[in-house]
Amino acid sequence: MVFVENENPGVVQTFIELVSIPSPSGEEAKVGEYIKERLKKEGIDSDFDGSGSKNDSDSGNLIAKVDGRGPTVMFLTHMDTVEMGRTVPVIDGDTIRTDGNSILGADNKASVAPLMHAIIDAKKLQNRPRIIAAFTTHEENGSMGAKYLDIGEHVDYVFVVDGAKSVGTFITKALGQMPFLVDIYGKEVHAAVNPDKGANAIRAAGLAISKLEIGRADDGSTINVGTISGGTVVNVVPGRVTMKVEVRAYEQKRIQERFESVEREVAEACRKTNCTYTIKTLENDGAAAFSISPSDGIVSLAKRASLKSGLEFSLGALDGTCEANVLVGKFDSIIAMGRGGKMPHSRSESITKMELLQTERLLLEIIKAATDNLQ
Repeated sequence: MVFVENENPGVVQTFIELVSIPSPSGEEAKVGEYIKERLKKEGIDSDFDGSGSKNDSDSGNLIAKVDGRGPTVMFLTHMDTVEMGRTVPVIDGDTIRTDGNSILGADNKASVAPLMHAIIDAKKLQNRPRIIAAFTTHEENGSMGAKYLDIGEHVDYVFVVDGAKSVGTFITKALGQMPFLVDIYGKEVHAAVNPDKGANAIRAAGLAISKLEIGRADDGSTINVGTISGGTVVNVVPGRVTMKVEVRAYEQKRIQERFESVEREVAEACRKTNCTYTIKTLENDGAAAFSISPSDGIVSLAKRASLKSGLEFSLGALDGTCEANVLVGKFDSIIAMGRGGKMPHSRSESITKMELLQTERLLLEIIKAATDNLQ
């Protein structure tokens, strides 16, 4: 085992430098400036957009562009990590991890570094598509800078580079999310003097929850009651309860069905307990379901590039929500892709040098594959 020294070349050294710059959600400016300066030295211009004022970040999304001809290919990867603090990266053979006192930040700087090097390499190609690289903010806490992207031009293919899936694995569907607040209103009375004159909002909430299909269904959709608050003091029948609930599914229709199932149980529980209710969806915190067909052209492009890179190509689903979800409706052809790594968001997080090199190679091969028909 050796601690990192400055002689590590190429994408590995860039990754080491990136993870050494703290960038928790909302504080991406320093790492953004690092990326901007590195690209500028290679003749690639980039600019921050104005999204930081919309999602409470000290940086906007950083957008880099490389001119070309034919299709426009966009790659997107986020700059933020789940926590702040100094990371001490350690190289142990082929593996890069931390000294155990922090996360590594491979999520998602193990995508940022290869993307930087891939577009630098692509700039040297004689035949290349038009390339856009978007380095985004606030992915980890859900206030995704990606939702505020306004490229201002048509994009043919969008690749979201994120996730601890093996390099060569592409994600064709990810769970959409609908969070919402359920307020149940009862009637406050003294809990000992005249409880029969009241309407217990906590009782209604408990009855509704007991009937919900909480957890994962066979189709992968989920319902979760995340928080509950209500009542005032122990000797008063509670007059109000607020629950924060979410439903997720791979299809928008199924999200709506699961939402309606929650409302039905709440309505029935309120009917039985003489309570009333309101439901408010939290649209800014949710995301549309993401799904593309395996026959989509972007899947064929991804397969050609993977095979050219010597990787095993596979398709998968994400049991969560990613930046691809918030891009639905903005772009026609989107896919997410793994960049390797293990144990994200933990002090046992790691990535291998080989995975960094494979991701860089795959991104470059995607760029080349997009120009297969150019002469």
